[in-house]
Amino acid sequence: MNFNFIEMLILVIVLFMFSSNLKLESQVKNLKTSLNQILKHMDLPDFPVPEEIKTLVANNEDIKAIKKARELYGFSLVEGKEYIEALKEEGKS
Repeated sequence: MNFNFIEMLILVIVLFMFSSNLKLESQVKNLKTSLNQILKHMDLPDFPVPEEIKTLVANNEDIKAIKKARELYGFSLVEGKEYIEALKEEGKS
């Protein structure tokens, strides 16, 4: 009897945590959407480019630029690489 009660209690707690997680993810998604709308309305870039990163890109120091972008914005390695590649493409145009 006690064992079944404990299992049910654990199941309820897990379901509650799952539900809370889904609500939080939805709220974060809504906040990102709102922020993107504000940035678009104010005609601001998603991530401003610091002079240090511009200099590193101009000097073809991509690895250092990716590292700096990751430090500043919390990018993953792939996101940092894509960010720097996008900057390099902008510079070519």
